[in-house]
Amino acid sequence: MDSRGYIKLHRQIQTSKIWDSDPFSRGQAWVDMLLSAAFAPRSVRIRGIRVDLQRGQLALSEVEYARRWKWSRGKVRRFLAELESKTVQQIVQQKTNVTSVITILNYEKYQGNGTADSTANGTTSSTANGQQTDTIEEGKEGGEGKEVPPKPPRGDSAQFSDFWQAYPNKKDKGRARKAWKKHKCDGLFAQIMETLAKYKQCNQWTRDGGEFVPMPSTWLNGQRWEDEPDTANQGRQTKSAVYTG
Repeated sequence: MDSRGYIKLHRQIQTSKIWDSDPFSRGQAWVDMLLSAAFAPRSVRIRGIRVDLQRGQLALSEVEYARRWKWSRGKVRRFLAELESKTVQQIVQQKTNVTSVITILNYEKYQGNGTADSTANGTTSSTANGQQTDTIEEGKEGGEGKEVPPKPPRGDSAQFSDFWQAYPNKKDKGRARKAWKKHKCDGLFAQIMETLAKYKQCNQWTRDGGEFVPMPSTWLNGQRWEDEPDTANQGRQTKSAVYTG
C-alpha cells in the first residue's frame, strides 16, 4: 500500500453519527486527535481560563477524551502514555492545573503544506484553509476524470460555506455572513469548527428538535467558539435563556 500523499478528510466527520456511534478504535482515537489539534496558533477557554495553543496542540482532559471515545479513563491514560513512550514518541503531554496540553510531534507530516509527498496517481493541492488534498487527474492510471471540489457561493469563503453547512440552525444567512467577516473567522476556522462540534453534541442544542440552537449570527457575534459547552447544566436551559438573533 502506498502511504504517500494526502486524502481529503474534513473535520466535520467528527459530527457524523457514524463517526461516534461505537467506542473508538485506537486508530480512530489517533485520527480524532489529529483532527482536533490546532491548525494555527489560537486560544481556548477552559472553565473561564485562557489556554494558548500552538499549531499541532490540543487541550482536553482525560474525562473529555473518555466521553468522546467512549472509553474508560484508565484506557485513555494508557493510550496517551503509549503514544508518549520512547518506543512510539507521537505526542508530548504537558499537564497544568487547568487541563492537559498535548503536542503532536511531527504534525507537519500529517498537515504540512508541501507537495513533495504527492501520490503517483495524483497531485497534491491546497484547500482554502491550508490543508492538503489529493486531486486525481484525467488520463493517469487509477483515475476516472479530474476530481473538482465544489465551489462556494459567490462572495462566500470556503470556510464560511463549511461553517454554514455544519451549523444546525440555517436562518438569516446574510447576517451570519456579515458576522463571519466582521470577526475575521476565516483565520479562526479550525477553532470554530472544533467548538461547534462540541455544541452540536450538547443536550442544550439537541433537545426539543434543536429549538434552543441560537441564530448563527448570534453565535458568531457572541464569539461563542471561545467558550466550552456547559456540560454541567445540559438540559436545564429555558427558552428565555436562548438568543434568537
